[in-house]
Amino acid sequence: MTTETQEIICGPCDFREIAMPAVVWCPTCDEGLCDECSGHHSAAKATRGHKLINSDHYKEMPRKMIEELNKCTKHDERYELFCPNHEIHCCVQCVKEKHANCTGVTLLNKVIENIKSSAMVSTITQKLDKRLDGLMKLKKNRTENIDRLDKQSSELCADFRRMRKEMDLVLDEFENTLNEQATSVRKTQSIIVNNSITQICTHESIYKEMHSGLQTVLAYGSDFQVYSAIKKIEENIMNEDKKTELFLKNNNGLQEINVALECSQQLSALLSKDISLATVRTSNSTLACDLNIFDNLEAQKLSTTNRTAVSELKLKQFFQATSRCWSTNSVPPDFINITSIVPLPSGQTVMTDYGGKLGILLFNSNGGLDIRYDNLGTPHGSCLISDSVIAVSFPLNNNIKLLQVYGLSCTIKNTFKFDQMCFGLCVNSDGNIVAATRKPDDGLLLINLNGEILKRIGLGLPLINYVQCCKNKIIVAELESKEITMYDHEGNKIQTFTFEGEHDTRNICFDKHGNIFVSALQTAKVTVISEKDDHRQDILGITDRFRGPKAIVYDQKNNTIIVANKDGQHSAIYDIVYK
Repeated sequence: MTTETQEIICGPCDFREIAMPAVVWCPTCDEGLCDECSGHHSAAKATRGHKLINSDHYKEMPRKMIEELNKCTKHDERYELFCPNHEIHCCVQCVKEKHANCTGVTLLNKVIENIKSSAMVSTITQKLDKRLDGLMKLKKNRTENIDRLDKQSSELCADFRRMRKEMDLVLDEFENTLNEQATSVRKTQSIIVNNSITQICTHESIYKEMHSGLQTVLAYGSDFQVYSAIKKIEENIMNEDKKTELFLKNNNGLQEINVALECSQQLSALLSKDISLATVRTSNSTLACDLNIFDNLEAQKLSTTNRTAVSELKLKQFFQATSRCWSTNSVPPDFINITSIVPLPSGQTVMTDYGGKLGILLFNSNGGLDIRYDNLGTPHGSCLISDSVIAVSFPLNNNIKLLQVYGLSCTIKNTFKFDQMCFGLCVNSDGNIVAATRKPDDGLLLINLNGEILKRIGLGLPLINYVQCCKNKIIVAELESKEITMYDHEGNKIQTFTFEGEHDTRNICFDKHGNIFVSALQTAKVTVISEKDDHRQDILGITDRFRGPKAIVYDQKNNTIIVANKDGQHSAIYDIVYK
């Protein structure tokens, strides 16, 4: 990511077909200047306010970072405007085509003014520092694991030699075998761990490169170049985080490997030399290194605006499912119960029917129903695990299934069986599944991706139906209740929100700012509770074609809210407009 080192030619001289080397660079005019032209540039009224930098400093800046956003690739125009609703830079044509109805569109230069001292720069720098620190810890941990294996292998053999003092010569042959086993384990595991260190070094190099490039841009770049660099780094960080997350989950080289002497019961008897006296046992455990690399999913995207309060939901798209599902299969609406929604990164959307026979429904990016899977059981809750893997609860079967949805195919990756019914599901910031149960003593189950129950959080609530996590908060809703309740991760109550009207089956979700969206089945409302001051606002109702809104979800990728009626026949995607 380094700038090309060829000589920079003075722009005004080059226009006059004179080849003069540039000694300074004007980020505002985006061209180099020789000594003479720089003097005129600083004296002219139109350009005397431009800040010039040494041409050598300009060469040091990483060009791939600072030139990524020079022009709109679609319209070949400079980015001059910023849309706060979608938090994106735009050219004039982009605004006309895609943001004509967006409120608050402003000049990009105004938004990025004083960006070097902004929280945006501080946040991206902290992200880079955090990841570099985490990768250094991981590399150190892997190296220490190899050293520990060496030490344990030596201690293992020493322990055996101490035992040999009371043994017969029949153990000589066994000692050689034992040493071979220990050496084999060490060699095999060292290869695995060294391979993981190689991959760690690759990630570390990428983050160092971004970190170094950012510091250079901060030192010598213009505000726009800093903004461009940050946007490029933010994209790279999200891509690298996905790779690192997959690497941490699937790489055997990230398990803590230990060896120990495991003696048989016959060791002291020494009945014959054919008896197996001891073996080298290898144990793998979860990585003990606290990396603290990943941010909460809600905080993955940097924001250049302070707009966090919800103003309205603007209709973006309806789902069209009637012709291929409800009518064709003659399923009465009263027997349909859409309880959860999962937007997939592919643009597809999954819905679950807990009341009828529709099973799991898969919609395409245009809102049309592609296919349904009705042979897996009766699904209730669902949540996204990775790009193509979702977790779905089947309360009547006392299990949770991990399903991989790719194209139109749906395959079972794993099935976790429990001794109780699980309903609503979500994923916390550690990547573990949080499941709502109907047992007051259990309340919520914290489940890892191997299906192991890590923790039971008793809330004393008998009818928990839905659960959602946001940073260090958990919020739950009970069946046919007028309340939703917020807890910390230890199960301590933080706050209760009470609603007027009928007892509703309420579903909830959070947006990236922590605002709470609540759907109410009986009162036919979608309400937003402000993260800042708990202010409530009804933002959808019967006039918006919703007579029984139930399932609701926030799509972080597109910053949208998806709502589905209980009968599924009125489902829609809404853009969130902030104020």
